Amino acid sequence: MAGIFSSANLAGKVPLEYERQVLIANIMAIILGFIVMGTLSVSYYMFGWLSALPYLMLVGLLCFSIPTITNRISHKAGRTLLCLIPIWFTIFLTLYSKLDSKTPLTYILYFDSRFVLMVAPILPGIIFRLEERVPLLLCLGSAALFLSFYDPIHELFGVGYYQQGFSEASYSYLNYVVCFAFTILLFGILMLRSIMERSERDLKAQYTQLQEKQKKIETQHEELLHHQEEMATSAEKLEDANQLISSQREELKKYNAALEALVEQKSFELLCANEELIKSNNELLQFSYTVSHNLRGPVARLLGLTRLMKVVEGMDEKKKMEELVLRSSEELDEILKDLSLIIDMRNDIHRVREKIALQEEWNKAVSLLGDNVKSVYQLSVDFSAAPYIYGIRSMVQSIFYNLLGNAIKYQSPERKLKIQVASFVYGDNDTVIEIRDNGLGIDLYRQKNNLFKLYKRFHAHVSGKGLGLYLVKTQLETMGGYITVDSEVDRGTTFRLLFKHPGDVARQVMYETDAIQLYYDANLNIIIIEWKREVTSEEYRETAHAFLSTLKTYQTRSWIADLRKQGNVSREDQLWFSLHIIPELVKYGLRKVAVLGGEAHDRSIYFKDDSASTIHFGCEIRVCESLNEAIAWLEGSNINIGEEVKM
Repeated sequence: MAGIFSSANLAGKVPLEYERQVLIANIMAIILGFIVMGTLSVSYYMFGWLSALPYLMLVGLLCFSIPTITNRISHKAGRTLLCLIPIWFTIFLTLYSKLDSKTPLTYILYFDSRFVLMVAPILPGIIFRLEERVPLLLCLGSAALFLSFYDPIHELFGVGYYQQGFSEASYSYLNYVVCFAFTILLFGILMLRSIMERSERDLKAQYTQLQEKQKKIETQHEELLHHQEEMATSAEKLEDANQLISSQREELKKYNAALEALVEQKSFELLCANEELIKSNNELLQFSYTVSHNLRGPVARLLGLTRLMKVVEGMDEKKKMEELVLRSSEELDEILKDLSLIIDMRNDIHRVREKIALQEEWNKAVSLLGDNVKSVYQLSVDFSAAPYIYGIRSMVQSIFYNLLGNAIKYQSPERKLKIQVASFVYGDNDTVIEIRDNGLGIDLYRQKNNLFKLYKRFHAHVSGKGLGLYLVKTQLETMGGYITVDSEVDRGTTFRLLFKHPGDVARQVMYETDAIQLYYDANLNIIIIEWKREVTSEEYRETAHAFLSTLKTYQTRSWIADLRKQGNVSREDQLWFSLHIIPELVKYGLRKVAVLGGEAHDRSIYFKDDSASTIHFGCEIRVCESLNEAIAWLEGSNINIGEEVKM
C-alpha cells in the first residue's frame, strides 16, 4: 500500500501552510484514479467496448497525474483540476449518454448526475483553504452553475427531461429538494472550514507566545547562574566580607530554587500546550473526515429513492416516496447542524459530561441504521448491570452506530447474525460495554497494528472507507476511555469499550461572566443559573440565549434560576422573555422551573406573567426559598427527553 501511494508524497515546492491540503488531494486523486480505472475494467468486462470508455480512461489518467501537477507545476492548479474533474465529467457524461443513441434513455439519467453535483462541494471544502478564493469559488461556482442550469443545459442540446417525452409531476419537486440540500451542504462546509482555520490560527499564536516565554525564562536562568558564579569568585577575594557574601549566597540559592520551580512549571505548561495542539489538530482532521463519512447515508438514501421512483406507478406510492426524499434531506440538514454544534462547543466538549442512558442511545443507533437491521438478526441487548454512563451523547451514539453497522456489514453469509451487547461496572465506577458478534472476524495476528488506523479495511468484498473503527477509538479517547478487541477469523469479534467515570459532574460550568454563572448538574440533569450582581438588559438577553442554546444540546426538563442577586429587570425584558424565550425553552423540553428570590415584590407581576405563559405551553414554574427545596421539587423530572422532543 505504501508503494502505491508513494507518488502522493509532497515535494519541496509546496508551501508549509498548504501541505496538509495538498497531501489529502494527492491521496484522493490516486484513489479516484483507481476507482475510475476499476469502473472502466468492470464496464468493459460486462458490456464490451462502449463509446464512453475512452473518456473514462482519460479521466483516470488525469487523476493519476494530479500528484505530479501539485508537486512539480502548481499545487493550486492540481487541486483545482481534481475538484473540477468530477463536476465537468459528470455534466459531460450525462449529456453524452443522452445524445448517444445506443444508450437506453431512462428516468435515472436525469437524477444520478444531480446528486454527484450536489456533493461536489465536499472535495474543495476539504482540500482548499478559505484564503484560496479563486480556485475555491471556481470549483464551488462550477457545481452551483451546473446544478442551477441543469435543465437549461440539457434543453440547449435537445435532450431536456420534457423534450424526451417524460412527464413525471415529481420531477420539479426533486429539483427543489436537490438545490435545497446543496445550499445546506455548501453553507455547512464553508462554516466548518472557517471555524477550523480560525482555531488553527489561534493555537499557533498561543504556541508561539509560549515559546517566547520559555526562551525569556531560560535567558533569565542563564543570567542568574552567571551572577552566582561571579558572587562565588568575589567571596574568595573578599574574605573580610565573607559573612555578607554568605548571606547573599543563601538568598541567591532560595531565589534560584524559586526560579527553577518556575521554569519547571512553565515547561510543564508548554508540554500541556503542545499536547493540546496535537489533540486539536487531530480533532480538525476528524471533523473533515466525519463530514464525508456521516453524509454518505442520507445521500445514498436519496439516490436509492430516486431510482425507486421510476418503477412506482401509483400516486399514493409516489407521494410516499416524495415524503421519504424530504425526510432524508431533513436528516442531511440535521447532520450538518450536529457537526457545526460540536465544533462551536469544542472548548467545552472535553469537560462537560451528560448522564447518558445506554439503552436509549442504542435504540437511536438501530433507528438510524433503518432497514439494514433485519428482523431475522438475533440481537441480545442488556444494559441492566450498568444502565448509565457520563459522556458526550453524540459520540456515544456514533460509537454504537459504527460498531453495530460494522457487525451487520461484515456478517458471515453461512450463518444467521447474532449480536450480544452488555454493560457492567469495572473497578472504581468505570463502565465496560461489550459488543460481540459471530461475523467474519479479523486476523489480529496480521492486522493488529492496523486495526484502528485511518483508511484501513480488512474485507475487500464489502464497500467502505475504513473510518469507522478509527472514529470509535478517537471518540473513546476523547472521553478518556479506550477500546480493546478480541477476534478470530470466521468465528466473530468482541469489542470492549471502557468509559472512565469523570470527577465532579455536579457543577460543570458551561457559561460564565462576571454577572452570571450557568452550570450543568449531570447527576440530576438540571441546568442552574446563578446571578452574581444586578444585570443590564444586554446581559439579561445574552444569558437567555446562552441558556436556550444549552438546553437545545442537553435537553433537560428542569431549570433552577437563582435571582437573589439579579436586581431589577425591566418590564420590556420580562415580556420579551415570556413571549419569545419561554416558548422555545418548552419546545426543547423544559417542563419545570424553580425560582429562588422570586418572592420579591418587584418580581410578582413578572412571575404572574411567566406562570401564565409557561402553563399555556405546558411548563410549570414555582418560587422556592432554598436550593435544596428547589432540587427536591425537581428531582421527579430529571430524566432525558431525547425520545419525547423531536427537534
